[in-house]
Amino acid sequence: MARATEGKRGATRGWRGFFVFDAPALGYLVVVFYLGAVPGLPLPRSSVVSTDKIAHFFSFGLLVPLLLRLLSHEAPRLRRSTALGLAALFGSLLGALLEIYQMAFPYRSVELDDWLADTLGAGAALLVLVGLLRRKSGVARWLGYPERP
Repeated sequence: MARATEGKRGATRGWRGFFVFDAPALGYLVVVFYLGAVPGLPLPRSSVVSTDKIAHFFSFGLLVPLLLRLLSHEAPRLRRSTALGLAALFGSLLGALLEIYQMAFPYRSVELDDWLADTLGAGAALLVLVGLLRRKSGVARWLGYPERP
């Protein structure tokens, strides 16, 4: 097993770092893609907005902070602003990949609106994270970045 050492931002290296920073994002992606292959999950009805789109929005919004944590560990030299943009971009691209993946299942539909909801969720998460990181909220430490003075 690899010996744990401290990285540039104090992120734990080795297996412990993988389980703390990388595994949550990768595990979450496995769940999202698994659910994307399950036939017809029952969702509550809404007369205002499709609950499917709401699920896409929040699923990919929750992915962005997990991707940012992964990036803080795997690419510690990235500036925080760059990592934020990449996390949101990867969230959107993974949403597009999920739609392409669903083409393999005849009981699933591929919808541009789903990818749009994924992208809006990733963008909303980006804005929330930028706002939280500007405050001394402890979020920066959780994401693997030191608090700024």
